[in-house]
Amino acid sequence: MKKYITLAILAASFVFTSCDPMKGIYEDIDSKETSIKKTASYELTATDYNTIAGLLDKANPHAAAFKAMQAFDQNVTAQEMVPHLLKVKYPEWGKGSSVNVTYNEVLPIDGKISALGERAFVALNKKDINALGINSLTDLTKEQITALINAAKAKAGSATSILIKLTIDKENKILFAVNGQLAGKEYYVISWDEFKQMGLERFANFSPSTKPEDYIPTLLAQKYPYAKEGDSHIMIYAFYNSAKKTTSVDAVKYEKKNKVWAPAPLVQAKTSQFIHTGKVWIFDPTIDFELTSEDFAYLHAWVKQNHPGYISERYKDNEEYWFGGSGYYKNFNIDGGKTVGERPEEDGKTPEELKKIRLQRIIEGLQMVLARRYSANPAQVNGIDQMYKVRVEIREKSVNTKWLYTFKGLGSGKFQLEGKPEQM
Repeated sequence: MKKYITLAILAASFVFTSCDPMKGIYEDIDSKETSIKKTASYELTATDYNTIAGLLDKANPHAAAFKAMQAFDQNVTAQEMVPHLLKVKYPEWGKGSSVNVTYNEVLPIDGKISALGERAFVALNKKDINALGINSLTDLTKEQITALINAAKAKAGSATSILIKLTIDKENKILFAVNGQLAGKEYYVISWDEFKQMGLERFANFSPSTKPEDYIPTLLAQKYPYAKEGDSHIMIYAFYNSAKKTTSVDAVKYEKKNKVWAPAPLVQAKTSQFIHTGKVWIFDPTIDFELTSEDFAYLHAWVKQNHPGYISERYKDNEEYWFGGSGYYKNFNIDGGKTVGERPEEDGKTPEELKKIRLQRIIEGLQMVLARRYSANPAQVNGIDQMYKVRVEIREKSVNTKWLYTFKGLGSGKFQLEGKPEQM
């Protein structure tokens, strides 16, 4: 259980007068370096998020959104704000101290949702529709649909996406237009008939008392009984805010996870390390990761092109013995194995020499992966060396062990091994 603290005293400790929230962190806040070196883990609390929101400049347009979401994004970043919290929580800690901080981070918006731009809800009644020469909503022609969309656009202002509610006597229909055209199948627009099935046909919308998450999972389960794990749909519907008496158009991604349909998460927990320079706390830019099947596929393709004889005889598609990589097992095998061709670089070598050669190749392979992933990264971030910790599994004498390789970024796609690999 992580220890939580309240940091309300920060409100009286900091006043932000600049639009740059980092101002002061890299200035000489405390000229005397402290020597106490410690490590800890800490998870931000709701109080911390509220405190940070209060520390932001009152003119900052992102402060309210940050407080509502209780999560960092590209506008209010953990890298900028967390050091202020740590300065108060660990005032006596000094150079070399580190804290792994867990916080919420807003996930990127799905491209299909961001493509909708500004959204508006428009209701067209019998008078509006009859004025277009349309007397029935049954079997609307393309020309009639275009006329209805144009009529809605005239009422929607600058909105690029419009959810249109049509009503003629006992006929009802819902249309969704994007950039003046009827939206495609990439959006699931809940129809009037579907609202009727849910018992919500009177207004054909959701509200605080009829929450979408209480209805949509059942709708999708019935609509797609054979949906696979990970399938998703962008759901489009009207939402009536009874307090504000306004109707908005919601676009929410629903995913099937663990056999259940649910809204895709908007935020995720993330843990980053912050270190003390001797004067201030700063974000540690170290990147820590494990090799993926895609990384091994990249190495396999390189071996197939440059050392084709080293491709595995048994598993030609995902295993090679130049680096010893296996995309299936996601490990490096330095025991060797049968290959499709000759391996002249290894002829006449003793087992000890082969092990040394293969371990060196793993280092070179990791450098290739780093260059492919992070070639654009600079050598330093905010004056701190950009480090990379790569966790790999190595198979030797039929036993798997986990190892940690630490590399220093040199810039321009170059990476240097720091020290010896450490067994985990």
